[in-house]
Amino acid sequence: MGELPVLLARLEAAWRAQNMPIASRLRRGVAEADLRAAWAPHGVTPSQETVEWFAWHDGADGEMWSDVLCTPATRLLTVAQSLDAYTSHLVVSGVEELMFPTWVPVAGTMHGSVVAIGCTESPSAGGAERGESLVANITETLEIPDVQYRPPVTTMVRWWIERHESGTWRWEDGHLVDHAMADPSETERLSGLV
Repeated sequence: MGELPVLLARLEAAWRAQNMPIASRLRRGVAEADLRAAWAPHGVTPSQETVEWFAWHDGADGEMWSDVLCTPATRLLTVAQSLDAYTSHLVVSGVEELMFPTWVPVAGTMHGSVVAIGCTESPSAGGAERGESLVANITETLEIPDVQYRPPVTTMVRWWIERHESGTWRWEDGHLVDHAMADPSETERLSGLV
């Protein structure tokens, strides 16, 4: 087991500590074989960290965004929602040349973009060493961030944990409030992360 499952458990504990609705709406995880079978028709082989992500939980159930928020503007996707997002965000003219072949959406934002995990093929492909998984925030209009703005998925999850545990993101009166928005220097410091 890598570092990601440990971090995801800590993130879930932070949600439970704040009594966030998502904590009680998380779906059971997906077996690796089932995840790989779901993606096989698309010719996509999920990275190990993508497998670990969906083994943790297959998204969350809820009709309203406030029921399934994991950050102030992000919700976890189920495998089915991930496949839909892949079709709408990644399988369009020209993207094949821009993306690595293993990018899989794992979260969606209120702004219409997806957070996708991709496994880099090699350091020469513009990614991190040892083929570690990176994340990118991808819009339907193909505003794909430069490689320097694709942090490892563990960095993104650590950042989410830090925001929740520090109280920067707090569940208040039925909303997940981002208290960093009041501090422009904090916003600027974090602008490169998902």
